Amino acid sequence: MRPKIISEVPLKYKNLMEQCWNANPSERPGTGILLKEIIIIKFYYQNNPNELPQLKTKMDKEINHANVSSKLFTSKIHKYKNLPEPKNATEEEQEGNIYLILLKIINNH
Repeated sequence: MRPKIISEVPLKYKNLMEQCWNANPSERPGTGILLKEIIIIKFYYQNNPNELPQLKTKMDKEINHANVSSKLFTSKIHKYKNLPEPKNATEEEQEGNIYLILLKIINNH
């Protein structure tokens, strides 16, 4: 049984979700294709924000009416061993071009 897709979900996302739900695993998109399609869809809606007014309005209403527990905003101190040394983001990452980096990775494999 699959979750119900709300009517405001863009058709491109709906089609992609349904492909991922295919009963035959060999007919589901691979991770590289999936990532590439999500990036393409995201860029499309970033450049055409007027295409999503119903979804944005519905989400805004749900967020405004949500009862958020204060427990969600409490934190605990965790201690981890053997973590890698922190490193600074590359210039491309700082400029927000992480999607371009991912596309380069996908296209090179």
